[in-house]
Amino acid sequence: YALEHHIERLKVDHDHAKRLARGLQNVPTVRINPHDVDTNIVIFDVIGHRLAPPAIVAALKKEGVLINALGGNSFRAVTHLDISSGACAILSRVLAN
Repeated sequence: YALEHHIERLKVDHDHAKRLARGLQNVPTVRINPHDVDTNIVIFDVIGHRLAPPAIVAALKKEGVLINALGGNSFRAVTHLDISSGACAILSRVLAN
């Protein structure tokens, strides 16, 4: 959709993804290399968190942030038109607890 309707906004989405990756890098249980984030898709692992992956997804959903568990300890977050920088901060905050 963005490629056809919001191409000029993709830079904002990519910037949000980079900011999200940098924030997640500071969470002790998260494994991510921000230099690997080139688009609006952020893939990361959560190791040793007090919550299991389904509970992490549920906790974030309660905060209004939707992410996908990919299996194992891997997750996928996508920044887009409906995602604010505030949502990125919520993701890091929930995972830090």
